[in-house]
Amino acid sequence: MKTKIVEATNGPSLENIAWFAGLWEGEGSCIVEPRRKHRKQGFRVRLTLSSTDRDVILRVGQITKVSTISTYARRPFKTIYTWEAGKRADTARLINLLLPFAGDRRKSKLKEAQAALATIMFCKKGKHLMVPENVGRYLGGSKKCLGCADARRSRAAVSQRLRRAICRQNS
Repeated sequence: MKTKIVEATNGPSLENIAWFAGLWEGEGSCIVEPRRKHRKQGFRVRLTLSSTDRDVILRVGQITKVSTISTYARRPFKTIYTWEAGKRADTARLINLLLPFAGDRRKSKLKEAQAALATIMFCKKGKHLMVPENVGRYLGGSKKCLGCADARRSRAAVSQRLRRAICRQNS
């Protein structure tokens, strides 16, 4: 019995996904590391792929719709091109694409990465969940907890009202 595989029109073709999965299986890596910088909780998950062939890495970027590509040149050796997916949404999407094609060892690493992405993260003070609707951005691009910002604003408003009341009593 033949099974018909329907390809999504808005995503990469099954042939491209299989090509990427095979290349990643041989040359790529999945890195799961705890976040320790600035007391952040949770894990950072990165998928990387390195090659000396620039066209291969560019094709990976086109297929995955992730274009974080860096180069490393050291004379007299060849230039190394590295593709990396580090955003949580990108890595979660790519892990789901790679899982059906991965071998046993890689599949266990990808499942570990999925579990790390699913961990619940709290803000630095540990009071508020870091869900998308509770995360804002500073001008520099770093994340801020909107729950803590609201609490700061309300505390500032209360203290300002108290100062005004004390000033009225004293005058």
